[in-house]
Amino acid sequence: MDKMNYLIVSPVRAGSSWLNSVLETHYSLYNVGETLCKVNPDLIKDNQEMSEQYRENMVKMWSKELRDLPRDKQIDFVAEKKPIVAKFTPWDLYEDEKFDGHLGNGYKLDVLKEKWAPLITIFLYRRNLVEHFLSFLAYHQTGIGNATSQFMQYQRPVAKFTDDWITYHKMHMEFMERCYRDHTFDHTVAYEDLFVMDELCGVPLKDYHGQFTFKLNKYTREEKDEVIRRTGYSENYEIH
Repeated sequence: MDKMNYLIVSPVRAGSSWLNSVLETHYSLYNVGETLCKVNPDLIKDNQEMSEQYRENMVKMWSKELRDLPRDKQIDFVAEKKPIVAKFTPWDLYEDEKFDGHLGNGYKLDVLKEKWAPLITIFLYRRNLVEHFLSFLAYHQTGIGNATSQFMQYQRPVAKFTDDWITYHKMHMEFMERCYRDHTFDHTVAYEDLFVMDELCGVPLKDYHGQFTFKLNKYTREEKDEVIRRTGYSENYEIH
């Protein structure tokens, strides 16, 4: 029987790095990670508030040799490495379609299911949209996506956010919802549930708590209340 392959689809800052590492370790998978993510460079270039470190991280990802291959060859390259685990953003499941002037250049899920079969798909999101907004903002300000050590030197910037940032985050959340409506996933899991579930895909998740990545940010009640006031976001959102 063929070993299962896994694709995690998730917006940034929703637990995908941790789950990716858990699946890789538990099942001894080839870790594709986010190597194939097709986040459009224009989305980065157009937002001048993003940190230089974040831009540098994106340039490194775009520079990987695998990304220079034609799209079909990229899919085949990964298929030859099976069993694998990969993670995508919602943008990556759209092929040659324009969104608000930006060209999606990702992959069709049906093609991935065929070439990477047997493939289990997992959609991750955050139920607490208020905390996701603040986490998303900190990620773009610092370029730091995960805490890989409990002792790493990191201090979250606490700064006022602009209306442009509200618009930017809402655009990502609206697209996340569209991706979820347009595709069928085997599992849909909230970030908040990910760390209290006993198992997922046969993996005893609790055995891996305190490994790979650690909670990066904490927020004050005042910060969260300001986000709610200015965005209308919920701390108990359900994807639809």
